[in-house]
Amino acid sequence: MEREFFCTADLYSAAFLLANPEVQFHGLQTHNAHKKLFVFSPRQRCDRLVLNLVAGRADINARSFCDAIRRAKDLVFGADRAQKGVIQVTNFTT
Repeated sequence: MEREFFCTADLYSAAFLLANPEVQFHGLQTHNAHKKLFVFSPRQRCDRLVLNLVAGRADINARSFCDAIRRAKDLVFGADRAQKGVIQVTNFTT
């Protein structure tokens, strides 16, 4: 079965996707005691966007990207203290 969700632990890829209106953020998944995964959909669109980011072909507003980096850091480093409106994803297809 093909995965429905795109998961990443990379903060900058996650921030790029958070700033992109073409994808939906579903929350954080705890991978282990020291790693959280950002969960997005649709998977195929996320794959394409992140490949373009890594290849240097991504187009994004710098201010939106900086704001999304701050949000991603708040989500990861604030997740243990307070959820700040983020739903923990527990059941999804990988």
